[in-house]
Amino acid sequence: MLNCNDTITLYHKTYDKEKRIETYLHTVIHGCSWFVKTASEVTEKGMVYADSYTIRIPLENASKELIFSKGDYVLKGEVIIENATANDLLKHTDGVFLITSYSVNDKGSPYTKHIRISGS
Repeated sequence: MLNCNDTITLYHKTYDKEKRIETYLHTVIHGCSWFVKTASEVTEKGMVYADSYTIRIPLENASKELIFSKGDYVLKGEVIIENATANDLLKHTDGVFLITSYSVNDKGSPYTKHIRISGS
C-alpha cells in the first residue's frame, strides 16, 4: 500500500474487574495511512463541521494479537497515556476519533491486504 508512513496509537476498552472501572489498553502501530475528510453543512445554528477518519493498516504491519472493536479510540502518533479514560483520550487535539466501523480486507495480492478502520 502507498503512503503508509503514519503512526497511530489504538486504545482498546477493557474492564478491570478488581477496580471496577473501564480502562484502555494501548497499542502503537507504525506504517499506517491516516486520512481525514472534513464535511460541512449549513444549519439554523450556522455552519457545522464534522471530520471523518479512515485508517488503513497493511496486514504485514498488524500483529496477530491486535485487538480492537467499535467504541475504541485511535490517536494519531505515538501517544502513551497511562490509566487513560475516555476523557483523557479526547483531550488529545492532534487527531483522535472513536471507531465506528472496521473491516479486514484479506483478499487479493499481499500488497493490497489491509485493515480499514473508520470513525468520527
